[in-house]
Amino acid sequence: HQQFVAVRPRELIKQAWTKKDSATRAPNVHALTQWLNHVSRWVTTEILQLPTAAGRAKVIELFIRVADLCVKHHNFNTTMEIAASLHSSSVARLKQSWALVAAKSVRSFERITKLVSPDKNWAQFRRALAHVRPPCVPYIGVFLTDLTFIDESAEDFLDGDDHNIVNFGKLTRLHERLADIEALQARHYDFVPQSMIQSYLQQAVEWDEHEIYRVSKLREPGNRRGAAGAADGDESAAVSSGGSHVRFNR
Repeated sequence: HQQFVAVRPRELIKQAWTKKDSATRAPNVHALTQWLNHVSRWVTTEILQLPTAAGRAKVIELFIRVADLCVKHHNFNTTMEIAASLHSSSVARLKQSWALVAAKSVRSFERITKLVSPDKNWAQFRRALAHVRPPCVPYIGVFLTDLTFIDESAEDFLDGDDHNIVNFGKLTRLHERLADIEALQARHYDFVPQSMIQSYLQQAVEWDEHEIYRVSKLREPGNRRGAAGAADGDESAAVSSGGSHVRFNR
């Protein structure tokens, strides 16, 4: 939540987060995106570290419970981090592990998947966000998608004799979206920070994608498709480098 609150309006203008120097132009958006990917890879690493299917199933159930709690506390960013991991090829292909996941957990995960699915322009997530009472940590990728559309769908200036007529319609749409973000940033959680847990998560071991997939194949050779729906070699649940979208397989 602190990372989300730290994001400043200037970082969200002119797609600053997509530039080569995004770490300078949009440092807090960059940090939030990097954290999302870090947590997603850490979740995957925690699952794959277990040598048995039963052990991996228990860890999958644990992270589904965590994601469910995050939804209840309106922490949609962490919900997305966990969902991205569980839908990644390296976890979704673990057919033996998913077969041991409790039916109740699978149903919870299906609900979570629908909530954070990008289908129909994130329709389910947008409906949930519209009824949320802050504090809240939204999945910032949805806002980045909207801001990109606003930036690319119209020029800053309208056609005219002097080409200096400001496009106030575009500026109004931009202002409205930035105001939505600021409204969510205004309320803070009353949780007491747990420094030991924070330190652990910041230093948590995460394997790179090559090691993740190598170990996944080692744990359960030959599986083509698991309960979460991804096929071997398809990492389409991974968060994009710009942090603007996540694509889930069905």
